[in-house]
Amino acid sequence: MFIENPQLLLPPEPAKQGADALPLYLFLRDGTYYFKRKYPAAIGRNASGRLAEAKQVWKSLSTDDLSVALKRLGQENQRFEQRVARALSKVADNPKVPKAARDEGTTKYLMPEHIPYIISRYEYGILQTDDEHRKELTKEERAEHIEYLEDWIETYRECCAFEDFSPVEDLAGDLLSFERLIAPPESEVKRQFLWELMNKDIELAEAQLARARGKMHKTPARLPPAPRDMPTLMDLYEAWAKGQSEVRTRDTYLGFVDEFESLYRAIPVVAIDHDEHGLGYRDYLASCELMRETVRNRIGGLATLLRYGMSEGLVSLDRNPFDNIKFDMIPETPAHEQRRSYDYAELRTIFESPMYTRGERAEGQSSEVAYWGPLLGMFAGPRIEELCQLRVEDIQRINGEWAIRIADLDPQQHLKASGSYRLVPIHQELVACGFLDFVENQKRAGHQRVFHSLKNDNKYKRFSNAYGKWHSAFLDRLGLDDERLCFHSYRFSFKQQLGICGATDEVKDALTGHWLEKGVSGKGYMRVRDKQYPFPILVEAIGKLRYDEVDLQHLHFSQPPVGQAER
Repeated sequence: MFIENPQLLLPPEPAKQGADALPLYLFLRDGTYYFKRKYPAAIGRNASGRLAEAKQVWKSLSTDDLSVALKRLGQENQRFEQRVARALSKVADNPKVPKAARDEGTTKYLMPEHIPYIISRYEYGILQTDDEHRKELTKEERAEHIEYLEDWIETYRECCAFEDFSPVEDLAGDLLSFERLIAPPESEVKRQFLWELMNKDIELAEAQLARARGKMHKTPARLPPAPRDMPTLMDLYEAWAKGQSEVRTRDTYLGFVDEFESLYRAIPVVAIDHDEHGLGYRDYLASCELMRETVRNRIGGLATLLRYGMSEGLVSLDRNPFDNIKFDMIPETPAHEQRRSYDYAELRTIFESPMYTRGERAEGQSSEVAYWGPLLGMFAGPRIEELCQLRVEDIQRINGEWAIRIADLDPQQHLKASGSYRLVPIHQELVACGFLDFVENQKRAGHQRVFHSLKNDNKYKRFSNAYGKWHSAFLDRLGLDDERLCFHSYRFSFKQQLGICGATDEVKDALTGHWLEKGVSGKGYMRVRDKQYPFPILVEAIGKLRYDEVDLQHLHFSQPPVGQAER
């Protein structure tokens, strides 16, 4: 199903009237233009596949210039209609029929890569049978058998000369049925199979003839594997996944394999071609309007599975078909859609909110982390899961300086990469706001984690699940509804402000967990936590970090909390 004009399915929205009227779907809010449009009720899900609670797009055009906004409005409207058309076509294809379960093994449709396996299994069966019956023949029967084979070979050779494959048509059908394969009639792959089968039949008749005359012809030691047992990407994934503890990582890679196989079927790994499948998959993803980094990640995931299969001896390939693929022709995420740091006015809005001025507190799992999350984000730069999984022992004193240890030493802790392990000195603003005292109180109460109310009883075992949702709603309540803003924006602000305050790129990388990604030399046998950036340099950098335009005096204790002075 294809909808030429998806707009016809959408309820009209009233446009403004008078001199200040704006085009349909364009809105002005706090001096910034926005694109807003509802999804058809028939879709039920938005373009990203998540449930659309608001059932609409509300997107900042990141400009206060009407002429620029009109240009971006047209682009966003076109993208929206394309997404709606694709979504409606999927719904209309048969919305009540669940997705069919994937068959075991490779695709059931005959491929050139299947043919050698079928032929070799046929050869094994013929020679095994000949081994059993040849020895039972009398001298007269052997002479008759030789004469039969000679006539048989001559007849088949004549058929081959005229490309007449009718003598093996029934045999080919039986073999395909036995191997659970289908060959489309008159297809090129069917013709190739018949040709190779007929030649193999002649070769086997000659081998039997040689045996009958006393010349040995060895039978294969074992039955070759079935063609549909050839390794597929799913087989490589299943082997690779056994060594992956992260459910989210496994699910992500499974999604890559499912998407690839939905395009090309479950083809054998040896059949994956760089040009046809590697570049073809890239071009398909680009046609879905995915940005460069997304396309690179999906193809990189498949390349990882192939490298694993090759290193483990599961497949033998001359090269990885997903390597050496260029992405320059795919656009990067537009600047107005990329995540960004908070500006000073936005930070002031956050810290002048009722939570920081009137003592309001979040309810539920985010009751503690809601207050400390923005502060730690600004002055320590952790990722959201690194923050939410902190344990009280991760707040530690090193040579007189307090630091946050970003680690995965506990089974329930996870890092994005092993190189993310790091020590971040605790900024004096956090001390002045009472963070050390808060941690001490958690410890005295017997809690093992800094934010003990957070739970990881969700699919991906993430402590940040509830807080991530709460923080998004928090920003919306404050009117900070730019889609580029999120918890990660504190991390961008942290790194940006470090640079403003004189920190080098190397120090910024060390404080945000990227230092070891830059090819740092060191003894290969050393653990990641032993390859740390010099701590005194990090203390000096954190000591210089400040946000002069953001006043946090109202969060300071007038006097050090009990027990803090001696610490």
